[in-house]
Parts: sequence; structure tokens; C-alpha cells
Amino acid sequence: MKLIDKYRAQTPAKKNLIDLSVILIIGLLVASIVKVFFFQGFYIPSESMNPTLKTNDRVIVNVLYPNAIPLQRGDIIVFEDEENWMEGHSAPSQNFLERVIGYVPFRDSNANFLVKRVIGLPGDTVSHTSGETFIRINGAPYNEPYLAPGMNASDIDFNITVPANSVWVMGDNRSNSSDSRYHQEQNGGFISYDDIVGKVVLLYYPLPSFKTF
Repeated sequence: MKLIDKYRAQTPAKKNLIDLSVILIIGLLVASIVKVFFFQGFYIPSESMNPTLKTNDRVIVNVLYPNAIPLQRGDIIVFEDEENWMEGHSAPSQNFLERVIGYVPFRDSNANFLVKRVIGLPGDTVSHTSGETFIRINGAPYNEPYLAPGMNASDIDFNITVPANSVWVMGDNRSNSSDSRYHQEQNGGFISYDDIVGKVVLLYYPLPSFKTF
């Protein structure tokens, strides 16, 4: 009550300043909670997701996937590179906007994170056969409108069944993507749900490329 009485005793100008300070503090607290528990920022480390995402694009990831919200085929995810798929890449320096917002490329600067598209969900059989320009999921041709015109769905053959709590991932730039196809000797090429950070929901930088997913 004493604080309220002191507030009421202030001049209108000081009240406005106090109000603004309280709004800013609450806003920062809410933003921090949202950032930690719902969203995180990452950068795109390679050309493997061209043309959808380009090298050094900045994206926002919803971390409620896949534990609270189920993944769907075609979702773009960020996952921790526990199998060392990527070596020799480092995070670029943050621009001014990122420093102000407080988003950082990595949760852990000593860890690597990759961005790929979910192709196979638990229980799916995913395959490709020479001579076909598409991949098959559970025997049926799978339409991939995000691939560049004329791009073959895969340059190698494979036939796998995705185990429980895992996904099979591929980059949109199929001729230049070190994805599940090329790492079958490591855990079958599958990505465990435990290693998934979340689903990409927003491309926010560079601004001309701004879009949601």
C-alpha cells in the first residue's frame, strides 16, 4: 500500500515514467519467457535447403514440436547434430537487430545444429528407385512442390522404414545435401525426437525474404 500511495503522490510526468518502466520490464519478462519456452532463433549453416532457405538466413523455431505438437511430413526442423553430420561450420556474427532482440544462433556455442525437411515419420517406408524422379512413401509417389524445377528427388537409391520416435530427413537441395540418405551407417540415418529442437515457423532475415512456414 505504501508503494501505491507514493505512486499516487507523484506528478503526472513521473507517473507516466513509472508506467512506461513497468510496461518495459513486464514486456521484457514476457519476451524472455516466450523465447526460452516457445521460440528460439537459428541461422541456416549451408546450401542444403536451397531454394527454400539460403545460407545464413535467420529463422525462428517453435520448440513445442515434436513433444507438444506432432510433426507432419514436409515440416522443416532444426535438430542437434549428435552424429556429426556437419563439420567445419561456425556461427556467423550477429547483426544489430539480433543483438537487440536477443536471439542467438545457437543454444550452445559448442554444439552444431542442422536444418532439414521431415520426409518420413515413424512407421513410414521411404524409398527411391533408379529411373524415378520422385520418392515413394509407403509405396505411393510423394509430391514435393518445394524442390527446384527439374530437380530429381534423389540421386541415390534407398529403402528404409522409420523407427518409433524418429524421422527421416532430407534437404531441399537434393544434389547438395548431406542428409539421412548419406548417413545410414550412423543410427540408420534417422533423427531421434530427443535431438529435435523444433519446427521452423518463420524466416525473418533478410527482411525481403520474410515468410512463415
